[in-house]
Amino acid sequence: MKKENRMTIKIMMIGEQAVGKSSITKRYTEQIFVTNIMGTAGLDMKQKIVNVFDENVNVIIYDSAGHERFRKITEVQYKGSDGLVLIYDTTDSKSFDWIIEWIDKLKIDNIPNMEIILLGNKIDLDGRQIEKSHAQEISNKYNIKLLETSALTGENVDEAFDHIIKNIYKSKSALLKKNDDNENKTENATDHNMVNGNKIKGDKNKNNNKFCCSIL
Repeated sequence: MKKENRMTIKIMMIGEQAVGKSSITKRYTEQIFVTNIMGTAGLDMKQKIVNVFDENVNVIIYDSAGHERFRKITEVQYKGSDGLVLIYDTTDSKSFDWIIEWIDKLKIDNIPNMEIILLGNKIDLDGRQIEKSHAQEISNKYNIKLLETSALTGENVDEAFDHIIKNIYKSKSALLKKNDDNENKTENATDHNMVNGNKIKGDKNKNNNKFCCSIL
């Protein structure tokens, strides 16, 4: 039986420590919420098979630590990802400031093929410090979709991943099709040249034979 060749989509979770990156990842991949979850020590990885437009896709989610000493690791990892989920805590203004710093550092204009979504997490908690309207101004400025989420209740978590995964799928599918088309054109051109070359060679042989016979 032929093994199914699934598309693989890599997504990096980025945000300060304790904004809920691990909780959101766990909510999406396992549909559960765990209280007092231990912070990520470096990079954690979760996988999930997702059906996108009637095709099974292998989604790999990298959960990065928010500590300062791990930020260089994050920078290296995001460059190999297909999409980024930027997360801040709606009850922590510093976590939002850090995300803005990250957005500026990413220089989004230089990575046009990267799918990015901004999530304001912990909307189930009191003590909001970042109003949605303020976050929306930032998302509009950089043309990034904004959703507010709750890992506790699951609100908008699936919607966030569905959005970014579908967009990545469309982009990768279009790129794969373009590459296949280019390969087919190259193969057809090669075949065409080979046929014409053989034809020319045959004509030369024919002329040479005629010349030989006329001499005799």
